[in-house]
Amino acid sequence: MCTSNRVKLMLAYRLHVRPAVVRALGLVRTGHVGIPKTFSADFTTRIEDPESTRLQRRLGGGTVYHLGVECIHAARSVLGAEPAQVMAMTARTSRRYGGDVDEGAVALIRFPDERLAHFHSSFGEEPRSAFTIFGEEGYIHVLNAFTPELPSRVVTVQRGERQEQTFEPTDEYAAILTYFADAIREDRQPEPSGIEGLQDTRIIEAIYRSSRDGRPVTLPRLARVEPSPLESEVRRSSIEGRQAG
Repeated sequence: MCTSNRVKLMLAYRLHVRPAVVRALGLVRTGHVGIPKTFSADFTTRIEDPESTRLQRRLGGGTVYHLGVECIHAARSVLGAEPAQVMAMTARTSRRYGGDVDEGAVALIRFPDERLAHFHSSFGEEPRSAFTIFGEEGYIHVLNAFTPELPSRVVTVQRGERQEQTFEPTDEYAAILTYFADAIREDRQPEPSGIEGLQDTRIIEAIYRSSRDGRPVTLPRLARVEPSPLESEVRRSSIEGRQAG
């Protein structure tokens, strides 16, 4: 509908404007740790309010939709491909909290070329927000990867040599709005597009289906929709300019 009406549509995935994540993706793109083979993520928190919308199925609750989606999108961005198969298990909330959404989830995702991703999400555990990219020649670990209010750290280990960099929180919403406004003014297609969100939703639904049926779910083969190198550079310049200001 947006395309037919010539309306710009963009998903506000803050992951793409978070300095630590941008740094990690840049290291992957330049081959710092070789070909990425495995992506691992943990995103957990505690929800004390039993009336929280995140614990209500009719309002779109559940850890995979609220936390796992960040891990899924990060894995797709890092590996630059679409999943071929998923397998998952979920743990339901207690009856005291309604018991109708997943309080915890663990998912294994197979990508083409024998690459894997897995994530763990929870509404009832010590808060943790991190991912690790394992490559053929090293690994990249991002701490506080999904929590914008905290400083993030990027740790790289390449053939035994360790480096660490800390990134302070930035105004991510301002960076997103600036980038989107520039895309409208310059008549460019902003990224990530609605198609990206649709694909993440398909993967989430496959994860829930795997958990329900107790077996792997094969996903339809889709081409990865990547922004052009020019678009990636424009986005990066917009983000860096906003953060510098």
